[in-house]
Amino acid sequence: MTVRRSLAQTIPTTNDELYNWIKYVLKRTVPNVAVCPNHSSPFDFIADAYFDRFFHALAVANRGGSKTMSAGLLTTVNGLTKPGCETFIVGSTRHQANYCYEHVRDCLLDEALKDTFIELLKERISWKNKSRLHIGTQSIRGVSGAHPQKGIADEVEEWEWIVLQHFMGIPLEKHDIKAQMLYLSTRHRLFGPMSKLWEEAETRGIKKYIWCIFETMESCKVPQNEKEKCPLFPSCKNVNCQLSNGFRKKDEIVQ
Repeated sequence: MTVRRSLAQTIPTTNDELYNWIKYVLKRTVPNVAVCPNHSSPFDFIADAYFDRFFHALAVANRGGSKTMSAGLLTTVNGLTKPGCETFIVGSTRHQANYCYEHVRDCLLDEALKDTFIELLKERISWKNKSRLHIGTQSIRGVSGAHPQKGIADEVEEWEWIVLQHFMGIPLEKHDIKAQMLYLSTRHRLFGPMSKLWEEAETRGIKKYIWCIFETMESCKVPQNEKEKCPLFPSCKNVNCQLSNGFRKKDEIVQ
């Protein structure tokens, strides 16, 4: 416990340090291997966001692909290691925003971190280092007024486009903490908000991340030269699933 509390006082400066910080302080393991061509891993997204390697970023992934969990872990690390960092998480519904909030709350209720916050309320968290988290629901009124450094739009596919455009102007840099916007969602509508955002990403200066079930699945035990025997074949034909180090059970995905 003492070691974890001491580690929680450190500030990660590299991807490896951040990965181990999340693993040992928050006791969470994030998939960090991209096994599909042109894909990223959830940890790639978290690390690039934490180290402010972009202003806007778009993350598209499968259902149950740890998008919301990744946002929750990122918010927790930001809150603990960047004093004065404010995050506004807005979901397509109240339930969606709550899911992300719960990831943060559950991390902070751990014995090693219980003395890091002042209040842990239903819709907001205040840390002793003056960091804050607020959650809300997508609507013009719901995204108006607040100007934190970090804005997170979750399950964007279910947002109204006009509300999303309004939310894009929310983040402001302050206390030497850079402004940043994250857009997270599945993409299941041909002309939905995520497809539109994906197509406009380059023009808007939005960095794109994508991962799928193979980045979040546990390692597959079927040898590469026997892939035809795998129940996921031919979907996994060009994927080395033995390198996967995610949390989802293969049997669950097959079903």
